[in-house]
Amino acid sequence: MNPVRWSFRLSLLLVACITCTTALLYPVTEGRWSTWTDWSVCSASCDAGVRFRGRHCENGTDCIGQVFEQQPCTIKSCVQAIDGSWGSWGTLSQCSVTCGIGYTYRLRVCDSPAPSGGGADCAGTNRDFQECNLGVCQLPVDGGWTDFVDHDCSVSCGVGVVVSTRSCTNPAPAYGGKNCEGSSTAFKKCVNNLCVQDGGWSDWTNYTDCGVICGFGLQRRERSCTNPAPASGGKYCEGIGLEEQECFKGDCPPDIKTCDKTMLRKALTNATTSCPPSNNADDSIVRSFCVVPDNQISWRFGLEIHNNCEMIPLYSPVGAVQAGTAHVKKFGLMVDCYRTTLSMAITNCNNDIVVEKQNLTDTSTTYHMILFS
Repeated sequence: MNPVRWSFRLSLLLVACITCTTALLYPVTEGRWSTWTDWSVCSASCDAGVRFRGRHCENGTDCIGQVFEQQPCTIKSCVQAIDGSWGSWGTLSQCSVTCGIGYTYRLRVCDSPAPSGGGADCAGTNRDFQECNLGVCQLPVDGGWTDFVDHDCSVSCGVGVVVSTRSCTNPAPAYGGKNCEGSSTAFKKCVNNLCVQDGGWSDWTNYTDCGVICGFGLQRRERSCTNPAPASGGKYCEGIGLEEQECFKGDCPPDIKTCDKTMLRKALTNATTSCPPSNNADDSIVRSFCVVPDNQISWRFGLEIHNNCEMIPLYSPVGAVQAGTAHVKKFGLMVDCYRTTLSMAITNCNNDIVVEKQNLTDTSTTYHMILFS
């Protein structure tokens, strides 16, 4: 038991006994409080404690209120106060200038130990400045470019790019001088020998429709030497760029005569001699391979071939007519017609059956189907 607290309680008990005795000997009807006593000594010598004070009812026993009162108190902290102490100085910083006289500094921290328990901070400053001398300052030197140096062309043939480089070393910047302005790299076009490129075929197109109005016709598909196209002396594609296959559109009406293709093909195969085609209007080839009236008066011109090339049935009899007249220059049998080229079987000077190509863009001659009544 704390002797201070015990003494205080005995004092209060004595006051209370005196008050009670007085009240018994001298009864009164209305109580009156005495003044409060002084606060007692704090119950704890450090950190949190409690102190007390009391009063008594001087006149009567009907005083209203508390006889005792208490409040928290603290005399001091139980933790021992530790004053702070500086740690070691840190490393000096770089000099504040690159030439001439400047300063450098170092730092220290109040942590050996740090202040605690109400102890004092470290005395003095945490930063120490010292002078530094880096020698006489030189005038700044701005950088300068070297000449551009070209590197190899990016390709061994054809058109490419040359990369040119330079460096900021003529002179290099010094003593705070400026760096070179602009780019260290430049580009320019270079042309070496053209690259030899052989041609390559594109894919085949789909076959065309069978475009004749009746009888036999031709369906075609094409490809082009563009994948890639030959360049700089490269080889053209080997093979053919056009393929044909025969098609049949049904029998023709009676006035459209198509001739015997089997006999005609055999005659073309067996032709062994060559000489200029006949220039007279020899109709023997029509009579030899087609079933026609003997009287040529019953022959008449039908559809003009120029703008209807691929509509005309194969093996149809054809007449070449001098433009603006009715004069027949030549007879033949159509074996092909594609775009602006008409291929017709004719009789040459040796009576061989040969194929002659006619240019449909030549407007001096028109070509017509021959119809029979």
